[in-house]
Amino acid sequence: MLNQNEERLSAQLGVAAFQEQFREKLNEYQTQRAWRLMLIARKAYSLAFMQGWSGRWLLAKWLAEIPFRGFQGLEDYGLTFPEVGFYLPPICRRPVMDSGGVAPRQTFPISLRPAAFDVLILPVFDYEYRFQRPQHLAVEFARAGHRVFWISPTRRAIQHYEAIQLQENLWEIRLGSAIPDIYSGELAERGAERLCQCLEELYEDAGITTSCAMLQLPFWRPLGLQIRNRLGGKLVYDCMDNWAAFPGFGDFNRRQEAALRKDADLLVVTAQWLAKRASMAGVTPVLIPNAVDFSFVSKPCEKRLQDYKKPIIGYIGAIEQWFDYKLFYAVARLRPSYSFILIGAFGLAKNVIGDQARWLESLPNVHLLGHKDYAEIPDYLADFDVCVIPFVVNEVTAATDPVKIYEYCSQGKPVVATPLPELQRLGSLVAIAGSAEEFASKVDEALANRDTAATAERIRFAQENTWRRRYEAFASEMGALFTSAGAEGPSPA
Repeated sequence: MLNQNEERLSAQLGVAAFQEQFREKLNEYQTQRAWRLMLIARKAYSLAFMQGWSGRWLLAKWLAEIPFRGFQGLEDYGLTFPEVGFYLPPICRRPVMDSGGVAPRQTFPISLRPAAFDVLILPVFDYEYRFQRPQHLAVEFARAGHRVFWISPTRRAIQHYEAIQLQENLWEIRLGSAIPDIYSGELAERGAERLCQCLEELYEDAGITTSCAMLQLPFWRPLGLQIRNRLGGKLVYDCMDNWAAFPGFGDFNRRQEAALRKDADLLVVTAQWLAKRASMAGVTPVLIPNAVDFSFVSKPCEKRLQDYKKPIIGYIGAIEQWFDYKLFYAVARLRPSYSFILIGAFGLAKNVIGDQARWLESLPNVHLLGHKDYAEIPDYLADFDVCVIPFVVNEVTAATDPVKIYEYCSQGKPVVATPLPELQRLGSLVAIAGSAEEFASKVDEALANRDTAATAERIRFAQENTWRRRYEAFASEMGALFTSAGAEGPSPA
């Protein structure tokens, strides 16, 4: 037995070493010009000879746009490679115990609420990324007694799956089959079948009988259909953004979304713009906006900005393409006696980088503090005198329901924002401004207005829009899916 165990361990370590070395070498190749030329050739050949006249029309359009937009959409034509570990015999994929035997299969506790359904989250990022709607929903479902399985889009398991417990009732699941890049890649039917085979073992080990697969990106549609057809799970599409307008999203995601809106057993949207688009396509959506963990955000522990000159005009959130650098720069120049604090960056970057960031930092009253852990956000927010949402109004932000509006209001902070459709519906809760001059004036008014009734109104708004209430709305709609199918549906806890 010991020799067999050593052989299994040796096989696993060998596969892991091979995969690591393979990925390093592949990353090296992908940075070379020859790789990019290969992708250009593959795309041109595919459009010209593999997709008929429609492909040739797309090729002509693509070639015409190259001088203006560059060689876009190449990611969909990359090479995919199988995971070697997936082809090991099942006995070799199981973890090895120190005692010399094969580790038992994963076990999962029975839910505290046996009637509750289990939730698989097919997310837009890994769990430790910026704490946003996906994580908040996962936590609330877990708190309510549902078992929640967060499928990692980037990490692999040697066996069919690995489960890492994040908190009570919440696991990160790493699957043993390759997952292409979920933003620019393509999930082929065969790839979805292999992923579903991994999930079949999870379903068996965890005793999953009643489940919902919550898809948060159109990329996952082929796997979502497999889960519904082979495992009996309900298909829920939680549509958070106008993905078709996002830079960097591949054609596959765009092609899948229209079909996913119609395929889903339940379509949830976060904004009125998204609801209207779905309705125009003949689909009835359920509007469940974003929210806030009020009890957490409303109670700062310590102040962190005492070294900065008052008043402090603050922003917390991603600083990406939709952030209006020009507007923010102009407002800061108009009010040189105010301190302008930006907390956030691209992704989880500790510092804000790039020409536009350096441009902002050229002003002595602008301070870019970079990414901060979610646990610190209430403390920074406590020192803000006025909060701002300076977004460009475009196809992305028109469909955006900013989480930060709920967080700002949790501490009763006055808010000045650009005219985003979702914010304009909030009336006096938000001061709306278009030009830099108007924005600066609205900030002045917010600083001068110490109306305690307005502060209380903002806090009340946040109290009424918590993630717990969003969970209850989700659970009600998802439970109805099982009731209508003849199964016993859960009720929100």
